[in-house]
Amino acid sequence: MEPTVLTPAKNKAFGPLRKFLKECRVAGIGFHDISDVWDELYEGAEIALVRERGNEHDKNAVAVALANDYDGDPDDFDFGLILGYIPREDNSDIATMLDMGWEDMLEAEISLLDRHRPMADRLHISIYVKNKHYDEERANLLRIMELDDEALTAFKSQLAATGLVFYRWSCTCPPGMPAHDLPERGNKVVFMHKDGNNATLYQLYTLAAGDEDAEPFVEDKQLLHLIDDRTTFVLANIAGPIQVTAHDLAFLEDEKIEFYEPDICLSKEASEKLLSLFDFIAVR
Repeated sequence: MEPTVLTPAKNKAFGPLRKFLKECRVAGIGFHDISDVWDELYEGAEIALVRERGNEHDKNAVAVALANDYDGDPDDFDFGLILGYIPREDNSDIATMLDMGWEDMLEAEISLLDRHRPMADRLHISIYVKNKHYDEERANLLRIMELDDEALTAFKSQLAATGLVFYRWSCTCPPGMPAHDLPERGNKVVFMHKDGNNATLYQLYTLAAGDEDAEPFVEDKQLLHLIDDRTTFVLANIAGPIQVTAHDLAFLEDEKIEFYEPDICLSKEASEKLLSLFDFIAVR
């Protein structure tokens, strides 16, 4: 059973996670100092598509920027940060989708990067349409993270002190690797500690995902302004601890479980069984 990950692969429960729409070159990269960020680029890097409605030269202008440089508001975006534009011959349908408010349904990533090609053809992107039904169902999928003895001690200490746990998880990934898929506000995360043939499980709810989102919960505000590739997550315990056996968790054998960050969703079947396990033990 393959874990549920937001990639171009297929998910048996929800069908294709996204559908390829088009590939195109990025126009105008010679005018936007792309050489300054060339070493930061890699195939598979997430790209933002930014509608530039005030462009005097192209009524359908769609700028291309690194996802980390764009906060989702085109009216407050510094267009000096862009890599270039979707060419005129390719931008009308994308501009229409953005104008209709469908920006959350689009994904884009670098598909070709070759400094030895002519300047106008060195950078290509692929654009996909996301599966809306998958996003709706995905909100009900659990993530899981395994704790070793030391991590469990810190985890329990935080819960005892405030009823919350705080993590700073990395939002970047090495070149060529899939983007991290960390919890969003409202997602549930199971924390698991194994001890021989037994395990302790906690079910937590993500109260905040991101430094700005976490600010009301964090006493030391300086922690929210550290210069690194991490962002703050705040989670509240909503069920557990419960004690289970290895036999109870046999359905997790084919699922990928992380020690450092819960950046992979469990499958629909595993999520349902894990939630049922919490419900069953709670009333037993």
